[in-house]
Amino acid sequence: MTNATTTNEQLAQMVQVIVNLQKIVEDKDLQIAQLTSNQEHTNIEEPDDNYKHVSFSNHIENEKQVDKALPTHDSVQRSTHSETSITILSVQQLQEMITNTIKIHYAETNQSSPTYSKPYTKRVDALRMPIGY
Repeated sequence: MTNATTTNEQLAQMVQVIVNLQKIVEDKDLQIAQLTSNQEHTNIEEPDDNYKHVSFSNHIENEKQVDKALPTHDSVQRSTHSETSITILSVQQLQEMITNTIKIHYAETNQSSPTYSKPYTKRVDALRMPIGY
């Protein structure tokens, strides 16, 4: 009966972890939505730039505004940025980076190593038809 109890306890813990993860994901989705809307507003103001550099102080101010709008959870840790400037990429550039990374990853995994050779091919190549056949 202790196995059933520990299994039920484990299941309850897993449910609690899933609920916490769902809350974190919802918070991150909200934060992403707010950041994309902020980016759209800046892109409307400056449509000529494909990407731009944002100073660290401006980024901190925007992050504080977003943090005030978001609900906080103890399990969510805020990351700090140590860079002096941050580059905001366009959606197309991000898509190209992702597709190139995936292509490179699959190209590396699908290629066989040049030193590998199938052992039976050497034996098949060595086979000859008998002269009198």
